[in-house]
Amino acid sequence: MIASSTFINSAALRRATGDLPGAESDYEQAIALNPIYAVSYIQRGNVRAELGDVEGALGDYNTALTLNPGYATAYYSRGLLYAQQGDLARAIEDYDLALRHAPTMHEAQLNRGLALATRGRPRDLTQALEDLRAGLPDADDERRPELDRIVAALEKRMRK
Repeated sequence: MIASSTFINSAALRRATGDLPGAESDYEQAIALNPIYAVSYIQRGNVRAELGDVEGALGDYNTALTLNPGYATAYYSRGLLYAQQGDLARAIEDYDLALRHAPTMHEAQLNRGLALATRGRPRDLTQALEDLRAGLPDADDERRPELDRIVAALEKRMRK
């Protein structure tokens, strides 16, 4: 009997090489073999999001949360999808939930800060700045210049 981990590993390899439909298919096989493993739903949701299947991705993230209501990565992933869709309120809510379950998840903190800054409400700016400053040390080199510019712009805006 083939283990679900075989399909999970194959899916990760396919995703890394750009074969998103193949990765989705392998995650479907993994889920068929082990339907209570929340990680498979998150990974398939991520692939579906990359393929543009927003409803499928949301369904997978919601299933993962049904299986494991404290799964911070599921909230974070769903928050990213909401933010990409322009639903900043729901994105911020999910980043808050991710941080409630994993207070050191700096990517959730950074993305909450970006969402708050984008939303632009004056009362959100202090929290946005705190989130961005807290997450900056862990930001990857590629994102760092953009984040530094956003922090500088927020600081300037708050001084006015």
